[in-house]
Amino acid sequence: MYDYEEMTRYLFTDQRLKAIEEHYASRRMELDSKIKYAHSIFDSKLGKIYKATPDLEKHVIALEELEAKYKHDKRIVEKDKEIFKEALSLLYPKERKAYHKWKQSGFVMDREVAPVLAACLNHVITEKNWRRKTLCAI
Repeated sequence: MYDYEEMTRYLFTDQRLKAIEEHYASRRMELDSKIKYAHSIFDSKLGKIYKATPDLEKHVIALEELEAKYKHDKRIVEKDKEIFKEALSLLYPKERKAYHKWKQSGFVMDREVAPVLAACLNHVITEKNWRRKTLCAI
C-alpha cells in the first residue's frame, strides 16, 4: 500500500513549500496590479466627468445639503430650486422628466420624489458619461 509518512515528507518538503509560496505570491502580485489598473481607469473616467462639468462637485454638495433640509421642511426655497435645476440639467432625459414632474407638483417633497432625487444624486456621481442605469423611483 501507500506509506503515508513518506508521502507527507514528499508533499511538504521545504523546496515544494517554497515553490507553492512563490506561485501564490506572483499570482497575488498579478491580481493586485489588475485591481490597481481597474481603479486607475475608474478614477480617470471620474476625473473626466469633473473636468467636463467643473461645477458638478458644487452641485453634489448642494444636493446633499438639500437632502438634509427635507427632513425638516417639505418645501424648498427659490435658490434651492435653481441649484436642483442646474444639477439635474447634467442628467439624462428620463431624470429631467422626473424633475419637471416634481416642478409641476410645486416642489413638494413626498415619498415619490425623495427616491428620485437620491437616485439622481447617485447617478450624477457614478453614472454620467460611461454607464447608464434606470431609476426604479420614476
